[in-house]
Amino acid sequence: MKSRKEAECSLQSSPALRASQSCLTVLGGLAGPFRRRFLSCCATVGRTPAIYVIFTWVGRSEMTAAAIRVLVVDDNASGRYVTVHTLQRAGYVVSESSSGAEALRLLIAPRAGAPHADGADQMNPERPDLIVLDVNMPDMDGFEVCRRIKADTASEQIPILMTSASYLTAENTAHGLNLGADAYLAHPIEPPVLIATLRALLRVRAAEAEVRHLNLTLEQRVKERTRDLQRLSEELQAQVRELEERNTEAKVLSELSELLQTCFSFSEIEQVVSQHVALLFPGVPGKLYSYGASKDTLEELVAWNGESTSTFLLRPEECWGLRRGRLFASAEGELKCYHHQPTGSTLCVPILAQGDTVGLLSLEGRAAFPQPQQHLAQTVAEIVAIAMVNLRLRETLRQQSIRDPLTGLFNRRYLEETFERASRRAEQNGEAIGLIMLDIDDFKTFNDRHGREAGDALLKALGEVLQENGRAEAVACRYEGGEFTLLLPGATQQQTVDQAERIREGVVTLQVMHQERVLEGVSISLGVATFPNHGRALPALVRAADQALYRAKREGRNCVVNAE
Repeated sequence: MKSRKEAECSLQSSPALRASQSCLTVLGGLAGPFRRRFLSCCATVGRTPAIYVIFTWVGRSEMTAAAIRVLVVDDNASGRYVTVHTLQRAGYVVSESSSGAEALRLLIAPRAGAPHADGADQMNPERPDLIVLDVNMPDMDGFEVCRRIKADTASEQIPILMTSASYLTAENTAHGLNLGADAYLAHPIEPPVLIATLRALLRVRAAEAEVRHLNLTLEQRVKERTRDLQRLSEELQAQVRELEERNTEAKVLSELSELLQTCFSFSEIEQVVSQHVALLFPGVPGKLYSYGASKDTLEELVAWNGESTSTFLLRPEECWGLRRGRLFASAEGELKCYHHQPTGSTLCVPILAQGDTVGLLSLEGRAAFPQPQQHLAQTVAEIVAIAMVNLRLRETLRQQSIRDPLTGLFNRRYLEETFERASRRAEQNGEAIGLIMLDIDDFKTFNDRHGREAGDALLKALGEVLQENGRAEAVACRYEGGEFTLLLPGATQQQTVDQAERIREGVVTLQVMHQERVLEGVSISLGVATFPNHGRALPALVRAADQALYRAKREGRNCVVNAE
């Protein structure tokens, strides 16, 4: 058996405790009626702000997880075992029940837990401090069990956490909360979320008991404390407003993260970031930077909330945040980044992903940025970093899926996708599409004579020729082996033939360097077909161009032949 001190140390280092360290976040997830009842009690008492009451009361009562009893009601043995095991590992004293009827017998039958006249709960060794209640049970569902518990004066103050895997709909959630449930979670429930929710419910219950006790005492001194109560009420309202602001920020951050994860381009990221950061920092000018193609300069992607003094381009050494690799805040008159004007306050937050800097979030304000705003900006930067890295990774994977790794040209898959779009546009505009199929003459002989590495060098050089001699809208692809395809949207039959002839002449003069030797004498044969003259589908068009290519081979190679 662990000592109490060892148990507390274990709890303090557990992921569940770290997940529940923010009381405001946990209270924001509680049921509306439960939270309003607690705030109402605190406003009536006026003794201390709501959050202060929670911590001071729990600290004074020295309630620990080892002293807290939890009843788990679930007919599913495996689900009940997981919940019980999770709670026991967190140090709670857990009892379990496999049905609603059995739970009611444990709770309502022994009437020893009736409340005292002063509002404090009479401690009953067998009555739990909190109930985890499953909704879907065969003999009596969780809703009926909850209704009966809340209808009993001895158990109505026990917080109830309802759980469900298949019943979590808006209607059922509202029904459960209306019956008196204090929170509602859906399976599967992460252990840190379960522990954090239970602790929040227990803290609120303890605070309510303390508030009720203080209420009776303070009623005798209402007249002499009216002025103090009014002042404390205003403080409480200020804290409620602050809590509402934090909840609003959480909603905006959630929406920002969700939208960024669905962005397919940096232009979409720019739009999403500018709109949401402007909401999080109203009236505060800011900019989002990203590394440009040179990788040694950051370029402005988007700005919001008016003009910012930060430059459009900046080098990493011009920003203290980028130099240090972490957030840098500066008030007026203090050290400033070189990309800002020396007036006002600034906040520079590097956008880091996997140890690499991918961008910068820059903000400017008249007053110094307080710690909550600095933490908020850091959170925004972390969300944006994930989105930017994911987008770049997605683009890299896409390029790998549509590019030939040897020549850098597109592959057959991209040719098929592009032809579908080009053919629809050609049909609408009444345009033609040219297709050139070309093959290296005697490529096998070339490989046998000079080696496979020389053959690869030739393929790379030919890919460069196709890219240099192609039209701006042309799509050059490596079809297979030494065979290549050039798609020319909007090109007529004669324009396609002329393009093929230019490519053939470029290859004739091509000199391939390999192992300090110049490999000459390379030629290609080309077949030309056009849409819609030789086919409306890509396979038909490729077949027509391929037949023309083999005619060119038969007619002596190193020539261009039109499809019949």
